[in-house]
Amino acid sequence: MISFCAGRRTSLAAFSLAVQLLILSVPVAAQQPELQVVPAPPPPDGDPYYNFDVGGKVAISDEWLAVADFTVNHATGEVYMYRRTPAGWEFRQRLVGESTGTAFGGALAIDGDRLVVGGWYWSGLLGKAYVFHCIDGVWTKVQEILPDGLVKDDHPQFGYAVALSGGVLAVGAREVDHPVESAGELRVYEEEGGQWQAVARFHVPLSSIALDPHHLALGRSIAISGDTIVSGAPLFFGYVHVFERGTNGWVRSEIIENPSPVLGDSFGHAVAIEGDILVVGRPHRSGSPAIGKAFVFERGADGTWHLQDELRASDGFVDSDRGDLFGQSVALVGDQIVVGASRGRYSGPETGTVYLFTRGPDGWPATETMRLVASDSSGMSDFLGESVAMHGGFIAAGAPGGWDEGIREGKAYTFAVELAEPYCEPSPTHTVLGVTGSATVADDDLVLTLRGALEQVRVMYVYAGTRGVYPFGGSFLCLGAPLARLGYGTTGPQGIALLDLNLGAPWLSSHLVPGSTWHFQAVHERQPGDGLLRVLTNAASLTLR
Repeated sequence: MISFCAGRRTSLAAFSLAVQLLILSVPVAAQQPELQVVPAPPPPDGDPYYNFDVGGKVAISDEWLAVADFTVNHATGEVYMYRRTPAGWEFRQRLVGESTGTAFGGALAIDGDRLVVGGWYWSGLLGKAYVFHCIDGVWTKVQEILPDGLVKDDHPQFGYAVALSGGVLAVGAREVDHPVESAGELRVYEEEGGQWQAVARFHVPLSSIALDPHHLALGRSIAISGDTIVSGAPLFFGYVHVFERGTNGWVRSEIIENPSPVLGDSFGHAVAIEGDILVVGRPHRSGSPAIGKAFVFERGADGTWHLQDELRASDGFVDSDRGDLFGQSVALVGDQIVVGASRGRYSGPETGTVYLFTRGPDGWPATETMRLVASDSSGMSDFLGESVAMHGGFIAAGAPGGWDEGIREGKAYTFAVELAEPYCEPSPTHTVLGVTGSATVADDDLVLTLRGALEQVRVMYVYAGTRGVYPFGGSFLCLGAPLARLGYGTTGPQGIALLDLNLGAPWLSSHLVPGSTWHFQAVHERQPGDGLLRVLTNAASLTLR
């Protein structure tokens, strides 16, 4: 059954991953992989100057990519929904703010078939959040969440940040004047009967403000994982508040302080959490050196959070202004951390850079494994990395300053992270096999990708528990015995074929278990319909978690 809104990727939807995404896994010193641009939707009236900040926010799920331009049309704001198809990222729907000055799309969160959009400028900075469901491939607004109890004249900016996971939704209002001016607020909602109901409301404690009067802007950033919510209060020194759900509902369990505070740091400007790992962005640092960082914390057995690592760009630069803004945005999946530096200078002044860090098998520290740049950078002021998102092995990044044919309209980019270690040179036809998605068995999100063949040729995927080298058809079969077949496929547009593995299938679940290492290879026809599977790809080795 084809899922129209969410769930496992089908082979139909998955073909586009390799069409639009450049799939590489190389050392930083060797090469700069390029993020591939997502095609912008046509402006509704044909006006080439219609868009201005596409990519200000991005969010990604199994099958959908949401890209916001919250300044378009006099800050009405729009969100563009893309779905993976055999032809690539296909624009499917334009979601539009309700009125001028809403800033619809100023915050985004997506989880399966649900999308939450923040419109923090609505009604003169009062703010609102919008909930959409995807039904039969169409995104439909099902609820508007209003900031009950907040006052328009205080300009609370409800919806400045949103986060969504399972049956939990969190919305930030960073300018709420309680208990002091601009202290901020976080509201928590749970889904009941298809509607979101408020269950908790948090402010900065007076005791914390007594210790630091600059402890402000709670709700500037939010992330959720299971029964834990984290929210940044990044004004001045910066803090991160941790909330946990227990038998008595949601409570604040800890306030994490800036490990090396300097006034103006903005520690907590961006946050990401998965399980017991938390990443906090600190893009600003007043004075010199003005270089950003991202901090990695891990929750210990005692339930408290402990600093494990401090990340910075290998090519970060120092100046007396804002530096590279490394830590402007962060994302986290498994052992991989994505950090945006919207003023990074790899391709030119303020073009921006996205960095990928990977935790090794022995734990922290993490290593910078990739430095990602735009495939079509204008050479200045793209601000790539202003926003980032990651799901499975796929990265999305926004560049709201991106230019196209001399027009500043903003752009969004995507990238697929190669999970496996390639070995064994491919055949003279240079067809390549890659592995993307997630190496965590429980995620059930592992995809084998063949690229470089002709269209409409048959493909067979095989795997084994050991390596080997056996001459075969002018190339080498690089798997040992016993050899097992994973499945068949046919290449589509641009000679791409994907096999989305069902790790829960009984015939696989007993073999592909956490801690096991497996080796994959594919063999395909040389010409469509010749009936002979004799052209081999490279092999790829992957240890599952």
